[in-house]
Amino acid sequence: MRTRQQRHHFRVAGEWRGICHRIANDGLLGDPFTACTVDVSAGGMLMTTDELVYRPVKIAALLDMVEPKLVVRGTVVRAGGLNGRHLCAMRFDSLDAATTFKLAQFVFRETKQRGQATAPVMSGRTDWWRLRGSDGGDQSPADQDAA
Repeated sequence: MRTRQQRHHFRVAGEWRGICHRIANDGLLGDPFTACTVDVSAGGMLMTTDELVYRPVKIAALLDMVEPKLVVRGTVVRAGGLNGRHLCAMRFDSLDAATTFKLAQFVFRETKQRGQATAPVMSGRTDWWRLRGSDGGDQSPADQDAA
């Protein structure tokens, strides 16, 4: 179990369908397969697919939810399963600053629109992080004190 957060980028949870290709050792793209994101950040994404994808496979993915559309390359760093589908985490490889900035803008815009990561911070409370309910919803200090 990890005791320390190792992520460097903020992420947004959301389902966006996309097209991916395996990248062969010679750099050529393989047959396309569909994927659906679980979450996205400027550093990578978690996705489900019907295709078996293991680490350290290289993948190219079309991110058409970002304007303008982006094609990113990355490496699968984790694989598993979720609800009968294959799950894989992809870390983006060597994005230039402009692409990283576009992805970060997209993530923050979507986070705001979806109301994610909006836990209130109470002035003077050092345990503000405990105000998150187990269902993901926020609890007011009165609800916390009553519990």
